[in-house]
Amino acid sequence: MKTKDWEKVTLSPSHSLADAISVLEQGPATGMVLVVGENQELSETVTASDIRRAILRGKGLSSSLESVMNCNRTLAPKSNGY
Repeated sequence: MKTKDWEKVTLSPSHSLADAISVLEQGPATGMVLVVGENQELSETVTASDIRRAILRGKGLSSSLESVMNCNRTLAPKSNGY
């Protein structure tokens, strides 16, 4: 996938679930939305399954992506040799 294609699937945490659904339907076939912060650093990925689970938990389509993001994730440490 080209660099410009990734820009088509990025949203900020303040975007809504409806925005994410639109990206999933109209963007490149990545199967996910990349949620990025102010410095374009990856904060989270959101998939259609994540959106379905949020709706089942009572979130509306106007809910922000931030409200469904997993803030308790585990990240691998950055390695200098890789």
